[in-house]
Amino acid sequence: MRVEASLRELAELGDAIINFVASAALTMREGRPRGVRVPDKLLRRAAARSGLGGWLDYGPEDLFEAAAAYAWLANRVTLERMVRVVLEGMGSEGLEGGLAALAGLLRDCYRELIERAGGLRPGA
Repeated sequence: MRVEASLRELAELGDAIINFVASAALTMREGRPRGVRVPDKLLRRAAARSGLGGWLDYGPEDLFEAAAAYAWLANRVTLERMVRVVLEGMGSEGLEGGLAALAGLLRDCYRELIERAGGLRPGA
């Protein structure tokens, strides 16, 4: 799928994707349904652990979310794989460790988004 969206739009969708992925991983780990909202502070720490920073007016948490949406929309990474990566990355570090593993998986999409940002629709 060709992705035509602003970084802001991708970050909004990515927010929902990250929340779903975290909720699904926690549900699988704990064996009972969980629904969580991942705080931006946690996303910033996870992104920093994987070497991902901000760009222009976008914080690392926004770009992390945008990369998750872009990866899914472009059929680069499935939601199932994202859940598996978070679950496997949780170890003793919990959700932050799992999200850091996901940020590592999304690193190429993150860089690609920044490189093509000039070609994205206005509204970012």
